[in-house]
Amino acid sequence: MPSRRFNSPFGPRLLALISILLLIIFGKPSMLWAQATAGAATVAIDENVFKQAVNPTTIVLVQLDVPRLTLPKDVQDALAADKDAQPLLSWLASIRSAFEPMSDARLTMSIDVPFTEAQSPVRIITAQPKGLDLAKLNENLAVYRFSPAVVEGETISTAPTGNLSTSNKVLVGSDTLPGHRSAFSAAIATVKDLPVQILIVPPAYISSTYEDLMPRLPDAWGGTPTKTITEGVQWIAVGADPANMRLQVTIQSKNAVAAERLLAELPKLTKIISESPQLLRLKPTVNSLKVSSSVINQDRIEVSFSEVQGLGTMTGVVMEAVSALIDPLNVRGKQNRFKQLALAVHNYADANNVLPPNKAARRADGSSYLSWRVHILPYLGESKLYSEFKLDEPWNSQHNLKLLDKMPDLFSSYPVPAFSPATERGYTTIVAPTGEGTIFGGNQPVQFGHIKDGSSNTIFFVEVKPERAVPWTAPIDYEFPVANPAEGLALGSDGKFLCALSDGAVIHLPANVPKETLLHLFQMNDGHDVKLP
Repeated sequence: MPSRRFNSPFGPRLLALISILLLIIFGKPSMLWAQATAGAATVAIDENVFKQAVNPTTIVLVQLDVPRLTLPKDVQDALAADKDAQPLLSWLASIRSAFEPMSDARLTMSIDVPFTEAQSPVRIITAQPKGLDLAKLNENLAVYRFSPAVVEGETISTAPTGNLSTSNKVLVGSDTLPGHRSAFSAAIATVKDLPVQILIVPPAYISSTYEDLMPRLPDAWGGTPTKTITEGVQWIAVGADPANMRLQVTIQSKNAVAAERLLAELPKLTKIISESPQLLRLKPTVNSLKVSSSVINQDRIEVSFSEVQGLGTMTGVVMEAVSALIDPLNVRGKQNRFKQLALAVHNYADANNVLPPNKAARRADGSSYLSWRVHILPYLGESKLYSEFKLDEPWNSQHNLKLLDKMPDLFSSYPVPAFSPATERGYTTIVAPTGEGTIFGGNQPVQFGHIKDGSSNTIFFVEVKPERAVPWTAPIDYEFPVANPAEGLALGSDGKFLCALSDGAVIHLPANVPKETLLHLFQMNDGHDVKLP
């Protein structure tokens, strides 16, 4: 009976989230591995939901048995005190509330790697219950930022507001669909009795692309052959029972050789990954897992955890792993939204000969009644909403304040709500820098000709931290501290912040950009030419 020991906390995004889960599982220094025989498993699943949920680009399925989604009180209290858990808790609460007419439902969330811009990265599907009040369901979905339910045969589906489609029809990999669905079925079988199931099956075209374009991992990751990961992980199944604080993980390899090769490389990989400073905060999460049993067969690894201690560790581990996949989707979605907003500002300027708001939308002293965000609504396809505002009244007048809850989804910088920071309803983190010499910080309308430093050297707007979110209709933006202008900026996992330049370009800049450089970027005519990093 061979014994292997590994030292690692938790991993970042090695080939998306695959390696993260491997490192969670293999990162326990006291873990004992045993050879055993695996039995084949079959699973009964709602075939209609399954067909709707899985397409050739699907990489994650999350199945939730809603009535069984409970946590022990001590864990609830701990999670309530953990600020990092709030976005997840908020979204789970919204799912419960949104699907209140279907409180006994089993929900399936499908996460795809979109092949086109029109494909939604996240969909929620369930079987259509008898006697469903669809109008009531859609009313609830709208409140919690989900699109209206789409009825297809015996299933209903929805997606977070802002996604373009709930359809599972894609234009790639149809020949691989039977095998892809078969892998998901096998993964589900290993966790079929648990109320929370997370199934990860990398689409074949993604694995082959990695193998072709990157035969070996970068030297910083040890130079391991990419096939060690792509063949070592055919699928991963994570199952959790929150009420009993139980977690189990199963990994399927291509064959016994691939499994052994993966295991042999793990000490090197985990050592490299553990040195990343971005992962230090996850050590308590992983260290609070206690292995109750672990079994390795020829091509499958099964691990069970019990006595999970601390801040709702199972939830944290699973969602951290899935967030590694979601993060690139959020990044891409943010960039697209910033581009649309920057284009709308340009279109407003073309129509009005000034940047928003124009003179007619200002008081006698030059201050604005409403934010620049409100005034670009007609250029975002929101003319009807724009017509509802009283443009000569402040944002918090009795009439205009009622429109705060109607914030277009474009002003939410996170396309995947489960992993968005918690902000008040109607608040946005997309703001313009304001202060002396900024485009939106003065009391006079600005023309492009006033931007003496050049539109490619001046920032339109940025994304700020959730605690600096503002009412989207209010003429309030980012009043940055001159001593530390980057203080309020929201940073991604790569340590960079997103901004739109006044020429319409959307870029990421490092948080450690020199203070002087950032101040020059915020100001439109200070006479300094900026060299971007």
